[in-house]
Amino acid sequence: MSTPVFQRASTIVHPTELPVDPDNSPLIASVLGSWEEGSVYLLEGPSTRTIHKYLHCTMLNAITRGRKTTMIDAANSFTPQHIDELAQRRRLQTTEILDSIALSRPFQMFQAASIVEKVYNLHVGKSGCLIVVTDLPPMFFDPSVEEAQDSGLSANESFHHSVGLLQRLARSGNIVILTERAQTVDDARLGFAANVHLRFEQVADGYQTATLLSHPNSPLKTVRHRVEKTRRSVQQMSLEEFF
Repeated sequence: MSTPVFQRASTIVHPTELPVDPDNSPLIASVLGSWEEGSVYLLEGPSTRTIHKYLHCTMLNAITRGRKTTMIDAANSFTPQHIDELAQRRRLQTTEILDSIALSRPFQMFQAASIVEKVYNLHVGKSGCLIVVTDLPPMFFDPSVEEAQDSGLSANESFHHSVGLLQRLARSGNIVILTERAQTVDDARLGFAANVHLRFEQVADGYQTATLLSHPNSPLKTVRHRVEKTRRSVQQMSLEEFF
């Protein structure tokens, strides 16, 4: 099943933007000033821990600006404690922020495909929403997955169908952010789906680079940034962070 090349819908005449907070998301802000409606963003690299931490701030920013926010967290990266930290800094009610995030955690391919379909049906025809999807490909390309019997599609076809639905949500005027763990750019299975592609790499102890690989309106560049390490208890760590 072929997936159409992403194109912004002509109906989005004046897409609005969601600013990137340079204080709480410095690595992303170093290469990207804002998230724009009508775009699919791919943030990938060998480790997505820092990326996922920064996306908590992005979701909080969206909520405080009245945007409906949905997260399909296949990476099991969502941390309520981090939302609490960010909310307290801004003197916001943590419970209100958490209640405003529609969160789903698929654990296998059939769940992932079903959740994407439900999110699409919920938001189709609407605009101004933020949709964050973390590390979706492993749900479909696990070696144990061969055939999506329920739909009659192969795992690869089901994957492209799900990504196509996310692309359509962006084209209707939403912001879609995808993350993916990939050792190299060529490993990224979601590269075809995004019109803005960022890669993050650890280059030295405490330092990462952020490289803008594609963007329709901005020059490509690489920025080196110091990333502060914060120690957290085992209870607060995701499986990815633990290993």
